[in-house]
Amino acid sequence: MSPAWRWRLAPVLSAVLFWLAFPPAAAYPVAFVSLVPFLLYLAKPDRRRWRFLAVAVGALIFHVAGFFWIRHVTWT
Repeated sequence: MSPAWRWRLAPVLSAVLFWLAFPPAAAYPVAFVSLVPFLLYLAKPDRRRWRFLAVAVGALIFHVAGFFWIRHVTWT
């Protein structure tokens, strides 16, 4: 795996860390460092298409993981 691909996974890592700050994991201090990989990725030069794709995948992972509560709300 090339170093460029590793940096493109930084928004995904940031999304996972930010998700851990919310319940059920509730590791609240992680929220303060969760944006560090994302901001470091934005500081790196990258093609616009890859940057958009990496950020979109990270956002999708965060939102899909964050919607766990909808199943419990709609069940009742």
